[in-house]
Amino acid sequence: MYDLMPIVEKKAKAFFFLPLFCFGFFIVLTSCTEEQQRQAGVMPSSSGSHDEVLVVMNDSTWEGPLGDSIRKYFRASFMVLPQPEPIFGVKQTSYDKFKDLFRKFRNVLFVGVLDRNHPTANHIREMLGDKQLKRAKSNQGFYSFIKRNRWAKPQLHCYLFAPDRSTLGKVIHRNHQRFIELFQNSELDKYKSLVYIEGTNNQLTERVREKFAINLRIPSNYKKAMDKKNFMWLRYDTDEITINLMLSKKPYDNAQFANKGILWRNSLGKKYVESTVKGSYMSTDTILGPISKKTKLNGYEVYENRGLWRMENDFMGGPFLNYYLLDRKHKQMILMDGFVYAPGKDKKKLMRQLEAIFSTFSIQGWQPQKNGNTGS
Repeated sequence: MYDLMPIVEKKAKAFFFLPLFCFGFFIVLTSCTEEQQRQAGVMPSSSGSHDEVLVVMNDSTWEGPLGDSIRKYFRASFMVLPQPEPIFGVKQTSYDKFKDLFRKFRNVLFVGVLDRNHPTANHIREMLGDKQLKRAKSNQGFYSFIKRNRWAKPQLHCYLFAPDRSTLGKVIHRNHQRFIELFQNSELDKYKSLVYIEGTNNQLTERVREKFAINLRIPSNYKKAMDKKNFMWLRYDTDEITINLMLSKKPYDNAQFANKGILWRNSLGKKYVESTVKGSYMSTDTILGPISKKTKLNGYEVYENRGLWRMENDFMGGPFLNYYLLDRKHKQMILMDGFVYAPGKDKKKLMRQLEAIFSTFSIQGWQPQKNGNTGS
């Protein structure tokens, strides 16, 4: 068994001086206009917090039913956390203000009714052009397009439109999940930059590859907590939080592939994870979940399970995310489980960091194929 309480390491801070030639280069860049930088292929860095979306739409539209719908969907609770936290932080501005103040914002959703004469709708019509505008007014299946890295990098502009308010309301209702996933997937790159800001732990990454025949990029600040036969536990500790990764494998016995991700994590939790209280062990809370679905991770078919864990016989808990999959290449079952302990802290961004790590997953020597054969 291994104690879950955080391990605190004090690290010395290093200070670096910017070389003179770099400072001069910075001055040259900032003296150029944004348009000159864009044409030269030098894009300024985008702005905005993690999982933050700027909605550009007419103020009166934002204050009405269409704005209500966007707030309802984009500010909905992230799955599954002990306390509610929104999927996105959502801000709104008019197009006039956007042009002057927010062009570098990373995630932007433009929403407009094409039969209205206001700045946002005018901008969308301009971006569409005459041919695509005609298509948008006559074809209800054409209601969106995206632009990337237009004024900064990384940057995602999503344009959402319809001929009239009624149709636009239906478009938002029917397709909100698609747009949410679009922004969430785009944000994973930002979370990767955060998770791997100090680089990769090459030793642990290689150990995972050798032990499980999978590629999974382990951040440099993660340490090995336990390494047993068919099981490995990695963790990142500060004085306030602990982020954990458990990896396990079993031989595949040709039985029907069914979701056993929760049963497996409960078995591992009871065997390996405890607190300082005698007789404690980790289990899955069944009151608020778990929520399971069959999905794809980098093209591989997996069962995704989200829920809450708790420490039996103690007062500890938090959210978890795991992926359960069949690796036909190596005739084995794989479980990748991430869970967070962060008492009194928001946990959504910590879970998003786990998503960023899992997004680096692949099976050694077997890539998903376009015909749907995933190799998992």
